Amino acid sequence: MIVKMEPNSIKENNSDTINSMKETIAVEIAQHIEKKYGFRWIKCLDLAMSATWWHKDYTIDELAAIGMDELVEESCRQIDNDEIL
Repeated sequence: MIVKMEPNSIKENNSDTINSMKETIAVEIAQHIEKKYGFRWIKCLDLAMSATWWHKDYTIDELAAIGMDELVEESCRQIDNDEIL
């Protein structure tokens, strides 16, 4: 995953940078959801953004170190359990 950031933004936990990083992560999760379930793209993105991880408060460092496999697994678990449909 590549997240484009302005110089010095890594030191600032500004909301625009954090939101941009979260949106990039959501797109990647949505790609996994689309591949696994075959839902339409917009539904996959909605599911990725409604999963538990999306609503947590993160710092830029936390987002940069996030485990994508764990997020995908958690999102799929929530879909399988009808928690976010």
